[in-house]
Amino acid sequence: MKNSNFILSQKIGDKIIEEQISYSEFLEIEKAHQALEHIQFFLWRIKETEMNYNDLHNSLEACQIECKTTGLNSERIQEIFININRLFINFITGLKFFIDNMDKTFRTLFGENSKEYLKFKNFCTYNYETYFSYRFFYNLRNYCQHNNYPIYNFSQDKFYHNGQIIRKEFRVEFNRDKLMQDKTLSRKLKFDWLKYGEKFPIQPQLKEILIPIKRIEPIIFDVLQKNIINSISKVKNMQKRANRLDLELTYGMVTQRKRVIHFEHKINQYKLAIELEKKLNKHKYNNFT
Repeated sequence: MKNSNFILSQKIGDKIIEEQISYSEFLEIEKAHQALEHIQFFLWRIKETEMNYNDLHNSLEACQIECKTTGLNSERIQEIFININRLFINFITGLKFFIDNMDKTFRTLFGENSKEYLKFKNFCTYNYETYFSYRFFYNLRNYCQHNNYPIYNFSQDKFYHNGQIIRKEFRVEFNRDKLMQDKTLSRKLKFDWLKYGEKFPIQPQLKEILIPIKRIEPIIFDVLQKNIINSISKVKNMQKRANRLDLELTYGMVTQRKRVIHFEHKINQYKLAIELEKKLNKHKYNNFT
């Protein structure tokens, strides 16, 4: 680029040592960092999905405990109705957006007919066809956007023996007939509805959805394996140009415009590369084709 220099910088004590690099080297390390940061973004989205799931699961558990200990009046059940639906919508929305984002990223990066993209699509198809919870939650997100709360039945059941309450149970259920009023959802899940009664509980669906969620990270590393390996190699090779691997190495571009010097620099993500390398070595891909 005109009027630009590309440099590596490292601080050793009070001294800053700089080394000039070529424009092509600058572009290579930029591309490597972008690839690793994209992986990190995906891992953050997995963590976000798990946090949303835990918020919902823990809230349901807390309601069950509250029901068994102090009981729930109608006002409290109404509060729970709003909160559980809020947490559930947050969970399925985040999950659907994450899946759609991965689809778009892999399609753009590799192309629709690439083996990498087809591998991811096979993974999604397998989950959709195998797990009711996956296709149910994936399609239910649009129902929430255009219709009503997805979870409609909340009740507190009391079980008696000799006139005494021996057990209390809090029930949280989907209402099949209400959900079927949406033509799109009814059409997409028309064969599934035959397997369920008018009311069916949320807990088994939440337990099942954990299976495909736990398989997201391995498929990401498998699809992006070559990109990760190449990017890690470039970052590690760049770091080796420092006197010590534990030193912070930065790279950047120095540009002069109208006698003003601008320096844009970024940290060489050596620690991130090492962390991702360890994760990559742990993963063994399960073939879903």
